[in-house]
Amino acid sequence: MTITDLNDPEIREELGEIVQEMLDGIIEVSIPDGALPPAGGHQGTTIESSLTIEGGGEPTDLIVRIDGASAVALTAAMISESPDEVSLEEACETMGELTNVLGGSIKSLIEEETSLGTPSSGAHDTSTMTPLVSSVEVRHQLGCFEVQIG
Repeated sequence: MTITDLNDPEIREELGEIVQEMLDGIIEVSIPDGALPPAGGHQGTTIESSLTIEGGGEPTDLIVRIDGASAVALTAAMISESPDEVSLEEACETMGELTNVLGGSIKSLIEEETSLGTPSSGAHDTSTMTPLVSSVEVRHQLGCFEVQIG
């Protein structure tokens, strides 16, 4: 696969499978249904993390979004803390790390030499965010991730 193949709709569907495998591999937790904390103070907040994959032509952006409450629950599960003890800043850092891991997984599939930019992440008011154009939704027990390449 080349970096320009990432714009192919079939490749984008494979992206969902890559994200699912990554989440299952990294998040080795089992949370019973209904055990996630309520959205609480994070309702209406979306965590967005992004990085650039460079090489072989046009740079390609990788964008990952998840709602704030799910990002906090995910972070809490990964560090074995209570969600009440996890800040949005910590959740943003976790999403940056997950985006970096996902970027590395995608990079390993690209035949040409590529490099990854440094991930950046932040919490945003969901109502003011521009919708992603051609994203893939990946549902996980800890939340619904929206992933876009391009």
